[in-house]
Amino acid sequence: MSSKAINLTEEPLLGDKSKLDLPKVALINVIVDGDYQFQGELPIGLASVGAFLRQQGYSVGYQQCIPGHAENEIFKAADIKADVYGFSLNMNNLALTVQLIKEIKNRGRKAYFICGGPFLASSSALVMSNETSIDFMAMGEGEYTMLELLQSLALGHESFGHIAGLVWRDNTGKVIENGPRKVIKDLDELPFPDRDFLESGGRDSYGDSLETARISTSRGCVAHCTFCNVNFFSEISKGKLWRGRSAKKVVDEIELLVNKYRIKKINFSDSSFDDPGRIGKERSAEICNELLRREINVSAKIYLRCDTMKTEEDMDLLRLYKKAGIDVIIVGVEAGSDDELKFYEKNATMADNYRMVNLLRDMDIFYYLTGFIMFGPNSTMSTLRANINFLHEVGTTDNLNHISNGMMLIRGSKLYRMLKAENRVIESNNVCELPLYLMLDKQAEKMARLFQNIFARFPLTLKVNDLQVKSGNLISRMLNPMNKKAHDELYDEYVFFKENTKKLNQDMANAHYDFFSYLLDSIESNQSEEKLEGEIEGFFTNQYKPFLPKWDAHYNEFVERLTNQGFGAAGLIFAPFYSAAVNKGVKRL
Repeated sequence: MSSKAINLTEEPLLGDKSKLDLPKVALINVIVDGDYQFQGELPIGLASVGAFLRQQGYSVGYQQCIPGHAENEIFKAADIKADVYGFSLNMNNLALTVQLIKEIKNRGRKAYFICGGPFLASSSALVMSNETSIDFMAMGEGEYTMLELLQSLALGHESFGHIAGLVWRDNTGKVIENGPRKVIKDLDELPFPDRDFLESGGRDSYGDSLETARISTSRGCVAHCTFCNVNFFSEISKGKLWRGRSAKKVVDEIELLVNKYRIKKINFSDSSFDDPGRIGKERSAEICNELLRREINVSAKIYLRCDTMKTEEDMDLLRLYKKAGIDVIIVGVEAGSDDELKFYEKNATMADNYRMVNLLRDMDIFYYLTGFIMFGPNSTMSTLRANINFLHEVGTTDNLNHISNGMMLIRGSKLYRMLKAENRVIESNNVCELPLYLMLDKQAEKMARLFQNIFARFPLTLKVNDLQVKSGNLISRMLNPMNKKAHDELYDEYVFFKENTKKLNQDMANAHYDFFSYLLDSIESNQSEEKLEGEIEGFFTNQYKPFLPKWDAHYNEFVERLTNQGFGAAGLIFAPFYSAAVNKGVKRL
């Protein structure tokens, strides 16, 4: 099979490929339990690279490898025969990926192994220095880097210094990091990501998919938050920070997902759906209007920042979002004081934060959650009080994640470099583990340690949070135009469910706020650590226990009523996603 001719925007292909014996590619998604939303879903980056290679004529196969599901998962994946194996790394799966690579090598195959992904890409050379079984790593966008590597391998090259964005090992074993690859300017030239396993997922009684499909309508971000590394490679390659696909292409992909796979739920995974500024808002409106024009019914989730929605025109845009099927908004609040917002270099002020969250609450048509960093490297007792007071004032202390989240320090972020310069970073001997950071305020650090990994330490809290999030999603999705019949026929039950959800959330909000404030007072009065640990244990076991049966009965009774009335669940029922970092616990400080 020969490679198709392609017009590279940055650099030409290597010679005539018409008679090359093209290598066979296997892209394997090694997953730690908790780091996938649905078994049928591939990481967007991996699926985008694979779709691009298939477009160029390469044979590409995928495999989902979930070692936690069965003992033989690694061995099953190792039986796949290929010339080049590709893996997407995250902060939890490096050890398992290396185990799989070694198992493939034990079968005596002559093959090459390349890894990529956003989480460890800024540490690519370090990863390869520690893990000699990995032959290559792709830094940044992988489509053209992978294509040129495959062509070079087909030509029998032994040196790869000409491939931008590649880390490789020469014949002496030395790890070489090539210069960065320029970002892809026109994302519309790329094919849609592959969806090889989406048809095999669960279905409701109508045959619609119960899974959520993630869609990326853009790459990069116009913000410069110090804790984030989204723009790490855009910055070092001096490329445009944000690039968006056309509204037509985005809706074409959604239409394909709806018509071919009967998808009802969409997760727009962009850093902010309305980037970049006025042009971005026009683009997002165009996406919504095109969904309405084509009469495509979906229920969607988006991400927004707090500094973007300020005028009545913006309110109209939010109403358009809802009309087009957007039901859930995750809004990047991050902090409850202007000092911390400046430290994180957020574009928003506290006035923006109050306006945005209060606006979403008052509109009462979306389910919204806040991205919030309760504990960070510069937290003080004062900022913690400001944080909890802000969250309580805007009515979001009901969700335990908002009041317990500690910042993860990401290599490649500006904050990582800042803390490194201050000698406040503790590196792990294991490159796939997060670096830890030192807090300056020892009382605030004591508070942070009390709440670190709450969900992992007290699984009851995760069960309650799961039901809260499901209930909030269900309330908003019942207002989706495609669920109008269910809403109208079960209106009285819906109103009762909504009011009871509000009451349960208020009870939890007050309990969280009172307990958090009590702990702050206890720390400032020099309460012993033993006593503080006892307080945490008592609250998140004994006092939390009554919440679970209340939430369980509340949520499941309404869902049972829906299903008994014959309404499909695909556009209504949402399964919350908790990464392994949350449900297994990851040290952060």
